[in-house]
Amino acid sequence: MKSELEKRLVELYKALLLYQMKSVCSYHRNRGYGFLRDLIKLDNWAVSVQNIQKAEDSLRQDAEVYGSQQSRSRLELIANHAKTQESEIKSIAKALEEQLRRQISVEDQTCLRELWSHDPYTEKKRIEDTKGGFLQYSLNWILENDHFCQWFEDPSRPLLWIRGDPGKGKTMLLCGIVDNLQKLAPSSLVSLFFCQATDERINNSISVLRGLIFSPVDQQRHLLKHLREHYARQGKSLFEPPSAWYALPDILQSLLSELNNSQKPTCLLVDALDECVNEDMSRLLDFIVKMSNEFPYVKWVVSSRNWPQIIDKLESLGPQAQLSLELNVNSVASAVQIYIKQKVSQLSESKGYKKDREEAVRKYLQENADGTFLWVALVCQNLQRVSAWNALSKLKAYPPGLDSFYQQMINGLAKSSEAEICKRILAVITVARQPLTLQELIALAETPGELDEKIPAICDLIAQCGSFLTIRDEVVYFVHQSAKDFLVGTNTEQTLFLEIAKVNDYIVSRSLDLMSELLKRDMYNLSDLGIHIDDAQALDPNPLTAIGYSCVFWIDHFVESITSKKKTTETEDIWQTLVDDTKAFIERKYLFWLEALSLLRRIPEGIMVIRKLQEVYKKEMIYDSTGLIRDAYRFILAAKQTIESFPLQIHPSALLICPITSQIRQQSLEDPATFFEMKHGMQIGWDSCVQTIDTGLTPGLLAKSPDGKLLASMSLSGTTIWDIATGSRLKTLKNPDQELATFYRNDPYLLFSPNGQHLAAVDEKWAGIIIWDIASSEPIQRLQGYMHLGCNLSFSPDGKHLASGSDEDTIIIWDLASGRRMRTLENTERVVLVSFSPSGKLLVSCSIGGSIKIWDDTGKCIQEKTLDEAWKTTHNTPNHCLNLRFSPDLSLLVFRDLNDNIKILDLSSFQYIKVIKWDRPMNGEPCITFLPNRQLAVATANDGVHCNCINIWDIDANKVLRTLRRHIYQIGSVEVSPDGSQLISSSELDWTI
Repeated sequence: MKSELEKRLVELYKALLLYQMKSVCSYHRNRGYGFLRDLIKLDNWAVSVQNIQKAEDSLRQDAEVYGSQQSRSRLELIANHAKTQESEIKSIAKALEEQLRRQISVEDQTCLRELWSHDPYTEKKRIEDTKGGFLQYSLNWILENDHFCQWFEDPSRPLLWIRGDPGKGKTMLLCGIVDNLQKLAPSSLVSLFFCQATDERINNSISVLRGLIFSPVDQQRHLLKHLREHYARQGKSLFEPPSAWYALPDILQSLLSELNNSQKPTCLLVDALDECVNEDMSRLLDFIVKMSNEFPYVKWVVSSRNWPQIIDKLESLGPQAQLSLELNVNSVASAVQIYIKQKVSQLSESKGYKKDREEAVRKYLQENADGTFLWVALVCQNLQRVSAWNALSKLKAYPPGLDSFYQQMINGLAKSSEAEICKRILAVITVARQPLTLQELIALAETPGELDEKIPAICDLIAQCGSFLTIRDEVVYFVHQSAKDFLVGTNTEQTLFLEIAKVNDYIVSRSLDLMSELLKRDMYNLSDLGIHIDDAQALDPNPLTAIGYSCVFWIDHFVESITSKKKTTETEDIWQTLVDDTKAFIERKYLFWLEALSLLRRIPEGIMVIRKLQEVYKKEMIYDSTGLIRDAYRFILAAKQTIESFPLQIHPSALLICPITSQIRQQSLEDPATFFEMKHGMQIGWDSCVQTIDTGLTPGLLAKSPDGKLLASMSLSGTTIWDIATGSRLKTLKNPDQELATFYRNDPYLLFSPNGQHLAAVDEKWAGIIIWDIASSEPIQRLQGYMHLGCNLSFSPDGKHLASGSDEDTIIIWDLASGRRMRTLENTERVVLVSFSPSGKLLVSCSIGGSIKIWDDTGKCIQEKTLDEAWKTTHNTPNHCLNLRFSPDLSLLVFRDLNDNIKILDLSSFQYIKVIKWDRPMNGEPCITFLPNRQLAVATANDGVHCNCINIWDIDANKVLRTLRRHIYQIGSVEVSPDGSQLISSSELDWTI
């Protein structure tokens, strides 16, 4: 036994010495970030500490068996020494972790900076202060709550949903949980996010995901590896819509997977899910539920009101995952009573209440609080401004219930001498799409007074609105979402005088006035045309401070105003004035506005709102300005990459990019600072190419979503999803083994499902079909079974079935719900083209030998025809599907014959209705696509006159309507938008779409 003890003792000291040696090496041999990452893995430090603890435990256990009291005493000294050493080593590990946090590459620093949106702990402090102060002991009841304890202790219960009505203390409860987690599990990784409906920066799923990702990677920098590949490919756009929603869930899922596998204590908290915008809230809830099911060692706490759409998503988790404040009414009421005592004690001390007055105030609050923290906080806040002698009479004027309290405050405000300006402030803040800074509010609400008086004046006016508004760090917020809910209620508009419906008109008009007055060329006096946005230093004071909100959101308010109005005699003049003012602003100040957006780093938002404006003008038939808005949209799309990085390049870009007839170009020429003009080599008008996407890789073949919003490009580098409106890369699909999906490149085996939610592609690696879920990037089906690389795919109109060819000269109909073969259609030769009819009851196929068959829904061939001999020779090539297409209604078939003619076959009569003859060899496979109105797009390498162009043919007139030229090299794929207004083409050699 003695020798065993000696062995245990040696193991303990070996563990200690090894740990200390690693510590010394790390301090004296550190060569920066790379060395720390490779030599000193933070997870290995944790393992080493565990080894010390195991050695210590083994020694103590053996000592119990061996020992005399004297031996135990000596061994206890050794164990105590080991504990001291362990404590010191943990301090070293913590210091090393901090050192590693500081030593990251410039690229990682930039990535973190652009991922960051706001500090959740600063937001937590703001919320605690706004909601009347944080009293930890009033919330201690939750630590003994069964649901909380089970969530905290049981790995099988990873999610806790705190639900309750407004003002019941959900947010404060989450703040208390955060503080207690830091005490109960100090080594845990905590990430939190507070949603706020009144702030567009933090009321959407993208912001939530960014916030939840930032905290872990900031605390443990080795987790940055989950961001690097995505950020290297996409840059800043990775964190902005529309790319962000498609990429960030994948990143967070990958990060959580690592934390779950390492069993690192991790907790993610999301407050006020009901304040996330509706569409985003639903998919965010789906994502949270999915993550909680997949990663049991990652804990979630979410809070929300008792909204039906949230209940539908979370109630399936069972009652054990729910902590209802209404069902814990006694605990909440007791906490409110503690809160009241503390708040009244503070009031009594600050206002000098006598004992009987203090007791009377406390009693009134206790009798009328109804378990609502917020009501107590607001009443006490108002009493703070009331003299002690008048406290009781004022107190009784505050009715129980939040809505009654708010109405009483509005009634009092209406009697104030500053009623009009206060109502205007409330109206502007209510309609604003994010909290306004004091400077922005002063500008928009037209605060009276001299320049040096405006800040004190606005603060005083906000104090008068104190039951609704609060100021934190010079930003104005609602005290609570219930305050805004009350103000937008149907009964409030009459009291506000300035009706909410008219506030958008006011904000648009005021914003246009402010921007017209303040915007100019070179706002920051930078002078250098080549200065990068990262090097642009703002002036002090910043001329954009007061109009930043107006620059970003004025079009949103314009669109909301225009679309919400019915044209009547009463609204016609207002409507027309807004349209005229908008036209005048874009004619005179558009380039200055773009410079401001660039300096504010908001060009992507500019693209989206100009596109929105263009759509509204078309919908509302505002013909007078349609050309101007289209001109503005074409310019911002064409110049996006330049002006986003180089703010002062906007005017030169207008001269170089815009055609001679462009009104935007004319605006630049009229600027006195313009120092050159190109008079030769300019186009008369905009050409047909709306946007060019430089993919950085061979884009290969294309597929567009049914709604025309997304584009998929397939190449040897993988499959990429793009946003068509902005040209932004949204995501690159990966296989389940996390390798890039590589698909067969020579045939159009890429297809969106009818609802646009899934993407089907043929995987060359194992000759099967992968069905992807676009939102999650996850493969949801892998269909395998003799799939050959020579036939297209076709979804049934309801999206439930998929048709494909096989190597066994058959057609397979797949049931997508089960992933199994539903039916096999026997053919006599290899099938190269299949398509479901619009009704879904018939399937049309075309085989390599020119046999066309129509199949019914039982799998029976009900009609068959065979094409001429030229077919087989021509289409026995690798690229045959590129020049073989059915029309959308399955009435026509188009193909290229042996003599480079394009033939169009009427499938009902089986007669050729048109033969398009080429005078010269095409020098490659053409890409053929049907357009609406019996037109055909034919992309060729040589049409006899031009190279690498797309000819639009009128089938009935048998003539070319127009020729589209932009690609330098041969076009590899052509797709048409759902409404037929746009063509999308790609070229593998010039890497463009």
